[in-house]
Amino acid sequence: MADVDLSGYSPWTPIGTSSVDYFSGNFNGNGHSITGLFINTTSDYQGLFGYVSGSSKLKSITILNCSVTGGQYTAGLAGYFIQDGSGNATISDCFVSGNITGKIMTGGLVGWICPNTAVPVPSKVLRCRVDANVGVISPTTVLYLHWRFGRTIRVIMDSIILLFDRRYYQYE
Repeated sequence: MADVDLSGYSPWTPIGTSSVDYFSGNFNGNGHSITGLFINTTSDYQGLFGYVSGSSKLKSITILNCSVTGGQYTAGLAGYFIQDGSGNATISDCFVSGNITGKIMTGGLVGWICPNTAVPVPSKVLRCRVDANVGVISPTTVLYLHWRFGRTIRVIMDSIILLFDRRYYQYE
């Protein structure tokens, strides 16, 4: 596998766009870079992956200088990631840089990540980094890469567990 330039696929249609058309599986970018990711829409579930479900694993994905504008659940890597409660869903060793703007639940790496269970199960985000301008069209809750309009974020998270709204988010 070589580096990937998505500029010929502009605007990009996310991998998985809804609860009936979603990505479920493993994707390993093997550390290669993805450039040319461009999205400009008002639709929800935007990013390289729009809607990810189940015990999916996104690993070693590098997205450089992306330009992503969308509705709710917008991010550089995955707009929406709902895991199945097994505790196996993981995002690891990923990096995103660029400009991301959306409505509520917008982030540099992930717009929203949560379990699909009544009993909270940690969602794992391991050794990921973001160097992105993240803008939110309307104010939203500040939670791991959810930020207010106009702020630049540079984040490296190490081994914390955050209890928020009765859901657990684990970052190592």
